Amino acid sequence: MLAVFILGTLFIMISTGMALVQMARSGIERQLRYHGQAVNAAQAGLVEGLAWYRRQTTQPVADFAPQRDPTAVPPINETDDPSIGIVREYEIDATGPVRGRYEVPTTGAMDVTGERAKSGTGTVWALESRGFIYLQRDASVPFDTAPNVILSRSVARTEIQRLSIVLPANAAINGIRGDKISTETRTRIYGGGDTAIAYPASTGAPSVSGELTGNPALSQVDPYNDGIFDVFGVTLSEIIAMADIVVTIVDDLPEEIPDMALIVIDGDAKFTPSRRLSGTGVLIVLGNMTIVPNSYSSYDGLIYVTGDYTQNAPSQISGSIISQGAISIRGTGDFSEVFYDEPVLTQIRRHMGQYRFARNQQYSPR
Repeated sequence: MLAVFILGTLFIMISTGMALVQMARSGIERQLRYHGQAVNAAQAGLVEGLAWYRRQTTQPVADFAPQRDPTAVPPINETDDPSIGIVREYEIDATGPVRGRYEVPTTGAMDVTGERAKSGTGTVWALESRGFIYLQRDASVPFDTAPNVILSRSVARTEIQRLSIVLPANAAINGIRGDKISTETRTRIYGGGDTAIAYPASTGAPSVSGELTGNPALSQVDPYNDGIFDVFGVTLSEIIAMADIVVTIVDDLPEEIPDMALIVIDGDAKFTPSRRLSGTGVLIVLGNMTIVPNSYSSYDGLIYVTGDYTQNAPSQISGSIISQGAISIRGTGDFSEVFYDEPVLTQIRRHMGQYRFARNQQYSPR
């Protein structure tokens, strides 16, 4: 009987322990699931905050003040609670009932333009978003008031910044030295009513063999500013953080490049017939860039290269090219063309000049 009693006691203890372990595991799984949902909620708040800044008619934005006025024509619905900032709630589990909520409070939106050594106001904003997952037991009281229970929460922080585009000159080609720019026969460099080729004063003259038109065709610029910060108004690390796509080789680019994309290639870039250059936007190459013969590449926008730039036929660039190395435009059998296209650049400035995430998002439980 003693042995039976001991075995029974051990069985109960083991069964209880297993039940407790199972309950603990279920609780941890539920906690992790709710924590992930809270992070998603906080991230959604940052995305809506960025969209709010982009929608404002006056740029840059000087004051973060989301509005709500259902009686306006059309109705204004930028938030559920303007006294806090941007506030949204949504259903997660109707049977729970578990709900999600995010807040981008006005107290968490700060103009940090001066702290980032930028000029003016409203160029750089620091944003904070709070994500909540809670159990709603009484809809008549606030979400954080009993009997409602907060299951998980997360805080996300980031910065948004406007991107500028200021060329060294309004020219189809901007080169670091005149004597490092060459165009061969069967090339066309068109400046239209602006310059075809621009370069710093006292750096020699370009070697031109193809068609060259502009007003003037060649222009010596003083001062000539072609640094990353001079052109884009941000540092290299900032522009990498703001980029839509960052790769180290051309083969890692998506097959279909989105329109108006800011792309950074951190290394040399070679575009071939099997991987031709196409798209619209801003392409930054931190190295040498080559468009090989017969690639049939075509790009509308700004190409910025820190090394040498080589373009072979047939190919066409509409917008502007900036290179801090040698520039060689070559044509054999067909034409290599570079057009200064102010309407394209204006469209890119309008799109790229909107606020963009400038830093990786950081998360914390509170």
